[in-house]
Amino acid sequence: MTVIKVYIIPFHVKRMDISIMPLDIGGAYVSCYVASDNYINAIKLALKKLNSDGLYPEEILQPINEIEVSSWGSISILLGQIISTGFQMVLNLN
Repeated sequence: MTVIKVYIIPFHVKRMDISIMPLDIGGAYVSCYVASDNYINAIKLALKKLNSDGLYPEEILQPINEIEVSSWGSISILLGQIISTGFQMVLNLN
């Protein structure tokens, strides 16, 4: 049985030519919540999603946190969204 975990991966991102980020914002700190069986796949999924949203990752920040889903018991709507979509992103604009 594969154990699904949620990885919280922080990035520092800049906007690309075509981006979800408004033109007047130079960059952002982004926390990506990714459901995956391991952190390597989680990072790949996060990078793919950032790229599709027009966000260029300047760097992957530390720490990358790992939460095993089975340890949560009754879980929130957010966790349900992460598992159903495989991805959730939180922006902190700078």
